[in-house]
Amino acid sequence: MSEQLPPEGGLDEAEFSALMESVGTVAPLLRGILGGKVGEGGGKCSRREALLLALKPYLSPERCDMVEYLIRMSRISDLLRSLQ
Repeated sequence: MSEQLPPEGGLDEAEFSALMESVGTVAPLLRGILGGKVGEGGGKCSRREALLLALKPYLSPERCDMVEYLIRMSRISDLLRSLQ
């Protein structure tokens, strides 16, 4: 039985399997961070996020969008810090 070589620039079976395992581990974390509106889903948030979410009803729609963006970036930053 001959071993099949991966296509040019491709991954062999072991590398692909390891990659899929990593993606499977990180996917739920990213779904929680990036999916849906910020503040939905009953997820635990920091005091900083709670303050920003409490201010949203008093902000313009553009600033509400910016608050959501900042919270998502903060969560991604926290996730990357925890992976180190």
